[in-house]
Amino acid sequence: MKNPLFTCALGVAIISSLGMGPGSSSEVDVWVGTPQEPRKVKPADKRAKPQTTGQKPVRQTPQDAAAKRAARAKAKKAKKAKEKREAAQTLGRPEKVTPPAAKQPDEIGLALAELERKAGAGQATGADLKAIGQRIAAATTGAPNKVAWERLRRTLGDLEQRAQRAPLTPQDMALLNEQWIDTRIDFELRALAVRAGRQPLSPAYFEPMGTLLQKRAQASKGMDPTADATRDRLQAILSRLREVSRGRQVLVTDLEVLRAGLNAARLERAMSDLERRSLSKTASPADVARVNDRINDHASGSNVDPKLAEKLRKAIASLEARALRGEVTREEFAELRAGLTKRARNAAKEK
Repeated sequence: MKNPLFTCALGVAIISSLGMGPGSSSEVDVWVGTPQEPRKVKPADKRAKPQTTGQKPVRQTPQDAAAKRAARAKAKKAKKAKEKREAAQTLGRPEKVTPPAAKQPDEIGLALAELERKAGAGQATGADLKAIGQRIAAATTGAPNKVAWERLRRTLGDLEQRAQRAPLTPQDMALLNEQWIDTRIDFELRALAVRAGRQPLSPAYFEPMGTLLQKRAQASKGMDPTADATRDRLQAILSRLREVSRGRQVLVTDLEVLRAGLNAARLERAMSDLERRSLSKTASPADVARVNDRINDHASGSNVDPKLAEKLRKAIASLEARALRGEVTREEFAELRAGLTKRARNAAKEK
């Protein structure tokens, strides 16, 4: 039988040799390495993640995590914006339209009417035109359709030069007023195209357009004998769109019919203005440029042959110099205008 005292003493000696006596740490120290250069390490924490051999663990700071979240959110937002742009381009419409002309349409329209009255009394001056130009510039700041506003400003510049040579006429002011209304019509048409792609259009959505078409006829009636007929033709197209809206959703392609009708009417009007001023020997390069602008608008139609626009431009260029000198006869203008407007109206019916 073993001696109990010897067994107890042996156990105490073993515990002391392991450093687990009173006052010692509960952890076990392990010595590794060579006997000459021992290295003391603590056993690995069981909760720690296993490490890949030869790689140091990299801890992510809160700042890094926040930066990654921000980058993911930014990329997601950019992706949605790109999808929205692509959808808008597919439908052939702008993403967002806020017509700047709606900021102060009544003030400018009333000011133009007053200026036309003053022109009738021989009291309109270049200073009046500059004041109107400042109002229009304030109303069109940030306009998405810069082309329309540039055309309007070009007309203003042409009228200011005319005012230096001779008193302005009511026809001059009526032309400016009509072009202002046409610009507002373009913005209203763009707004309708945006709404058509997002929600069904009720007949009430077409009321502002009908009002603008009526104002356009009133502005041009004094110098355009076909103003009422043009208004009735465009109002008929608008009535058909109202009927379509009662049966199904109006599409962007449906609105192109109205745009084509407007382009045809504007081309007729520009040709009439060029004829009137050429016969009175007051035509300017701005009058010819206005005709070319309307030809370009007509050529932008989806079903228009690109060669047609080139033919129309060549026809205008062939008589531009003579028109500016007042050498083109009324018969020549009638023949040219009939050919141009017939092609434009046929294109509008085909849409």
